[in-house]
Amino acid sequence: MDLTKSNIPITGSQNIAYFSTENDALLEQNSILNPTAYQNEIPYDQFIFARIEEGNDCYGISKIKLHINKLPNIETSAVTNICENLPFYKAHLDAGIIELSTINNFIYSWFKDGVKVPDATSYSLDVNESGTYTANITNSNNCTKTRTIEVSGSNTANIESIDVVDLIDGSSNKITIIVSGEGDYEYSLNAPYGPFQDSNTFDNLSAGIYEVYVNDKKNCGVVHKTAAVVGAPKFFTPNDDGYNDYWNIVGLNTTENRNATIYIFDRYGKLIKQIHPFDLGWDGTFANNPLPSDDYWYTLKLADNREAKGHFSLKR
Repeated sequence: MDLTKSNIPITGSQNIAYFSTENDALLEQNSILNPTAYQNEIPYDQFIFARIEEGNDCYGISKIKLHINKLPNIETSAVTNICENLPFYKAHLDAGIIELSTINNFIYSWFKDGVKVPDATSYSLDVNESGTYTANITNSNNCTKTRTIEVSGSNTANIESIDVVDLIDGSSNKITIIVSGEGDYEYSLNAPYGPFQDSNTFDNLSAGIYEVYVNDKKNCGVVHKTAAVVGAPKFFTPNDDGYNDYWNIVGLNTTENRNATIYIFDRYGKLIKQIHPFDLGWDGTFANNPLPSDDYWYTLKLADNREAKGHFSLKR
């Protein structure tokens, strides 16, 4: 504030000085040292005193009221998002005034990426496009504060592929989910509502069918897809006790693997049986005759052209 521009008539022979109290003006003490850049000691309304002298004998003291037109307290910045996969989804922006009772005391204008938004003169604005939005908040004295809101776009994930490492001894089976999209994603297995993890890889999986869920962290939706971790049992015991009487590869009973074929051979390479994932499995016979306890070999041919080989034991 420039006090030298106060409405006090000054002639060339007059001197003027400013003081915080009338007593200081009378005693000519504690004058305001820099009246061209004075900061109010009392917010918004304050009186100061100007001492005007002409020559060495005559002076006058004028009481001056300093009034500041108040600007609102606001949250100057914010970050939010929109869901680009939901055409009717809109982010609700507002000018960020902390004292809500003063909302109607100001004039509002909105800009997107520096361009004025037509007819946007309300305290709030609903948007469905990403970008940098600014709200100009103007008081009755044409003084303005600005709030900036960064609106980022998000989306549900596209599951491009699910990479499976399986048919491995021990605990090395794993699933890796490959996704694309504009969102920030998290992952779960067989749990549509989580818990989710940031990593797109799951290790130490047993054989079986898994439902993969990918969640957008900004609440734009969850997508899912089925994956199979294939496992070959190491032995079976076809003794008609109702437990472990058939041998088949685990984790292939999905639509994607419907056309997979499993070939079973004896130790001499003779084809014993050909089965499919949806079959009950091999019962340990050849031409309806029980085969002896021994090691047998298999070849698995998947619909995606993967091929795996291994062996297992028949125990009686």
